[in-house]
Amino acid sequence: MEVVHLGPDHILAHPKFDHCRDAYIDDLLALYEFCPQRVELMLDAGRIIVYAALMASWGGYRDEDPTTLPTIGRLKRMVDLFQIASPRQIDRILSRFAQMGHVEIAPVADDLRMRVVLPTASLIAHDCDFIRVHYRALETARPMRGAWIAALEPLAKDIIPAEPLLLRF
Repeated sequence: MEVVHLGPDHILAHPKFDHCRDAYIDDLLALYEFCPQRVELMLDAGRIIVYAALMASWGGYRDEDPTTLPTIGRLKRMVDLFQIASPRQIDRILSRFAQMGHVEIAPVADDLRMRVVLPTASLIAHDCDFIRVHYRALETARPMRGAWIAALEPLAKDIIPAEPLLLRF
């Protein structure tokens, strides 16, 4: 199957683009409006990248492979690829995320010099809601491709028990 990449002109010319954009904006506002704790995640590019790197790192770690642990050092290396936040700024962001209840930071059992960063249940729930916002926009544009949103939870429930290392929700 060939992957098709569409340019901005093609996307903007889609007959349902205006409707998709409006649905996306409405859903994002519903997700963040009147919720300072969630807005805290998206105040600047540094926070957005730290949040995304944290969730990607957490989703990919395997308990039996210590090189995949979502440590602060690993997170800093991931964020450094984007050159958006300094190591000191990442420390401040993580500290604020911990203060707001988004993450837990704890020493690694086998090496007390390293600290692991794990999302809390509330951040995981937020991430699922954030993903749903994006899938709803896809569903608005391409309803013939199936029920994107309706497929998310059953898919996750089928995959996670069978292959816990693949996805973490």
